Amino acid sequence: MHRRAGQDASAAQREQRKHHADGTRADDLCRRLPRSGSAEEVQRMYQPKRQRREPHRTPRPPRHKRAEQEPPEEDLLQLSGLQHFKFCRRQWALIHIENQWAENFRTTDGAILHENAHNGGFAESRGDLLITRDMRVFSPTLGVSGACDVLEFHRDETGIPLKGKDGLWQPYPVEYKRGRPKETSMDALQLCGQAMCLEEMLCCEIPKGALYYGEPRRRTEVVFTPELRQEVRSLTSEMHDLYNRGYTPKVKPTKSCNACSLKELCLPKLMRSRSVTDYLRREMEAGP
Repeated sequence: MHRRAGQDASAAQREQRKHHADGTRADDLCRRLPRSGSAEEVQRMYQPKRQRREPHRTPRPPRHKRAEQEPPEEDLLQLSGLQHFKFCRRQWALIHIENQWAENFRTTDGAILHENAHNGGFAESRGDLLITRDMRVFSPTLGVSGACDVLEFHRDETGIPLKGKDGLWQPYPVEYKRGRPKETSMDALQLCGQAMCLEEMLCCEIPKGALYYGEPRRRTEVVFTPELRQEVRSLTSEMHDLYNRGYTPKVKPTKSCNACSLKELCLPKLMRSRSVTDYLRREMEAGP
């Protein structure tokens, strides 16, 4: 009887060994295997299926939390408007208040020049130099927002730390412009406004930047003096005043009107007339 019990126990153990780890009988598994199957195929059939793991995603902060970090876009004016405002306050109002726009050779040429600069997916590292493009900037203090064509970071002891980079890095904005360097400060004002936005965002000091002009194909360095910074503050304050009132000012026509793409919309000849009646009378007297 003891021998019979031992035989039954051995038979039960052999039967258990015939079962696969996932409960499949060994003889059934062998019937399902392909005759010409490779070792990898056989191994995949023996291995149990793995559960798919969902990738870890960092949850976005609630909308009200994001609103605390960045000011509403409708409360900010375009930083590029500084150049328009310095060139002609009426031109700025037609573009940014009345939403008027017209293309000419100069505006088209400038847009082509900016296409390569505004490549947000481009980043480059050259030793002690880091280059980024289309860097979005804003300043709640000035009430403006915009983008830097090119923002360079130079390794410098007076700079700021960057995530994933060793050492300290000094920001250096570069703005692309068509034509040649101008006698007025309107391009420098826009560049200085970018630097002031970056200073507020990065908690640092940016003493200078550069303007790259398309015709000479070289840079002109701009030092952000206290006088230039104060002019940026004064102009942005005046821009907000006109925008809030929805007022398009009249200006005295100059030679620069011939280069303006909004000449046909602005009608600068009307600015010379004291009244519409006088203008119509002169036009009727002139005849066809």
